[in-house]
Amino acid sequence: MVIDHLPRWSRWTTRARGAWKSILTSGTWGSRRTLRTRVPFSSHASRAWWAWITWMTFNSLGSSFPELPGSPECPFIPGAPFAPGSPCSPLVPLGPGAPIIPLSPFGPAWPGSP
Repeated sequence: MVIDHLPRWSRWTTRARGAWKSILTSGTWGSRRTLRTRVPFSSHASRAWWAWITWMTFNSLGSSFPELPGSPECPFIPGAPFAPGSPCSPLVPLGPGAPIIPLSPFGPAWPGSP
């Protein structure tokens, strides 16, 4: 019956109202008691899933857009950042088969750069 669910529903709304009150007053999610609890595995799995999706999306950009380096229209030549006279913007090449460019504190360490 509906009356049977009323106490449970009111308990849930009271709990939610208390959670929002603690967020607004303390500026953080929940109290110290809730921060000490372990993060559920589903949260880690969701974070890993979205990280993988984002990584795969950005890795495939180089082969999708010809103006980005790493695609056939913008070949990468070792020893020079880009092919001379190419219309490519100076970005690190993306996409499958893109070279791994070690980063130094002063920017990309291109092969043959001073």
